[in-house]
Amino acid sequence: MSSGDYFLTTYCLTPLLPQLVSSFYHGRDEIYLRWFWRWIMLIIRHIPESVFKRLKLWPF
Repeated sequence: MSSGDYFLTTYCLTPLLPQLVSSFYHGRDEIYLRWFWRWIMLIIRHIPESVFKRLKLWPF
């Protein structure tokens, strides 16, 4: 890991630390640190399993 990688990782995680600590303190099982993941997972959870299994999600 170069020093540039460490800086990028630290820079990206620093704004998320208060949310991580709060979620840990409140004992939450799932945390969505970026706003768009909450909506993406909401859509995925509401797809029926039979339809979800037929979706081609990966290129292989």
